Amino acid sequence: MLKVLFFYGLAGAGKTYVAKMAAKISGWYHYEGDNHLTPEIKEIIKKGLPFTQEARDSYFAELADKIIELKSQHQHLIVSQGAYKKKNRDFLRQKISQLKFICVEASPELIKARLLVRGDLISAEYAARLSLDFEPPDAQDIIIFNELNDAEIKRQLRKLL
Repeated sequence: MLKVLFFYGLAGAGKTYVAKMAAKISGWYHYEGDNHLTPEIKEIIKKGLPFTQEARDSYFAELADKIIELKSQHQHLIVSQGAYKKKNRDFLRQKISQLKFICVEASPELIKARLLVRGDLISAEYAARLSLDFEPPDAQDIIIFNELNDAEIKRQLRKLL
């Protein structure tokens, strides 16, 4: 039985939005991985720099520990975080049992529009540069398309849950 659903994808794809919707439908606890960003990752984002694999590895080691802690406190858990690199997703697969990855996808145009409206730490320009590092989902990962309306997203989630 699945215990952890991990929503990942590009900045602006709507992974946290979809993950929160999944949590509301399922009653599962949601944890946003951005709440656990390391000081190094925050500094990289603030400066608009590319992520080093070393910084990613350090962050995902800490995030894995946080997920394991939360997994012991909650029967079911939903996590949302970019997880751009297959290496880091594979690390989480090995470290955390009963985990399933869900990639949230949206068109580049929609992602850009969302980021322009959001106006947070990740600009549309920075997100476009970061997207070049994104490695596609594995065959066993589920894909949720966050292009349409909430009813369509809920339909996809109900199929998953």
